[in-house]
Amino acid sequence: MWQVAPVHPWLIYRYRIQQQGIPQAPYLQRILLLLSGDIHPNPGPNSTTNSEQSSSSSDSSIISTDSYVDLINSGISIMHLNIQSLKPKLDILQIESQPFDILIFTETWLSHSISDDDLVISNVNTPFRCDRQGRQGGGVAIYVREGLHATRRLDLSVNGIESLWIDLQFNNKTFLIGGIYRPPDSNNNDWVLLEESIDRAFNQVCENIIVAGDFNINVLNSNTNKMSRLISSYNADQLISSPTHFTETSSSLIDLIFVKDTRHIITSFCSGPFYHRSC
Repeated sequence: MWQVAPVHPWLIYRYRIQQQGIPQAPYLQRILLLLSGDIHPNPGPNSTTNSEQSSSSSDSSIISTDSYVDLINSGISIMHLNIQSLKPKLDILQIESQPFDILIFTETWLSHSISDDDLVISNVNTPFRCDRQGRQGGGVAIYVREGLHATRRLDLSVNGIESLWIDLQFNNKTFLIGGIYRPPDSNNNDWVLLEESIDRAFNQVCENIIVAGDFNINVLNSNTNKMSRLISSYNADQLISSPTHFTETSSSLIDLIFVKDTRHIITSFCSGPFYHRSC
C-alpha cells in the first residue's frame, strides 16, 4: 500500500535507501528545471530544511515556496522521477505532478498489455513510452502538459537500450528532451548503444538539449568515470551534485540531469519524498 508522506510542492527526483543490501521503497529527491529564453536566473530567498538539498546553475540556495510560485510561472518546468512501477502510483501523481509541464519517469515497469488509457494523468497528454521488451522492469515514459506541442524523435532512439526523445516547441524555441534508463546489469555493448543514442541527440542542430535519467554509474567516484567523460565530451553540464542512492555503508550519485546549455535554466534542485511503502 502506498501512502502520502509530507511533501513540498516541487519537482521529483529519486533518492533510494537500502538496508542490509535489500532495496527499500524509493525515497525521492526533486529537481526543478525552469526554461526560458527571456528570464534571468533568480532563485529567490533562501529557505532551509533538513530534508532538502539544491543545486542550481546560478545559485545553490534552497528555493522558498513563495519564490517557487513565481518561478513555476516563468518558463517550462521538467520533472524526473525513478518511479519503480508507474501504474500503481497514478493516484498520487494526479496531485503531485499538476504544477509541472514535462514529466519524465524511469523504471515505469510497463508492458504492451497496459494501454495508454490506463495511464491517464489529469491535464497532461497520453504518455510517450519506451517499454522494456522481453523481460519485466525498466522502461521510460514522458508526459507533456496539454497545450504544449511535442513530437517523438524515433530517429534518436537505438534498439537495445531504454531511451526516449521528444522535441518540444515553446516560446519560439525547440527543446530536445531525453529520458534514459540504464540497468545496473548493462554490459559493454549496452554502453556503446547508449553512447550512440546520446551522440545522435547532441549532433542535432539544437542548443536546448536536456537529458534526465537513471544511469546506474556513480559519478561521485571521480571525474574520470565513463559517464562524466561522456557528458564532458559534449561540453554538457551535469546539474545534480548530491548522492541519490544509499546503502548502510555507501552513497552514490547515479540519477542525473545534464544539459547542453545552462544559460536559460533558471534553477534546478532536489528535495525529499512524497510517498513511501507501508508494511
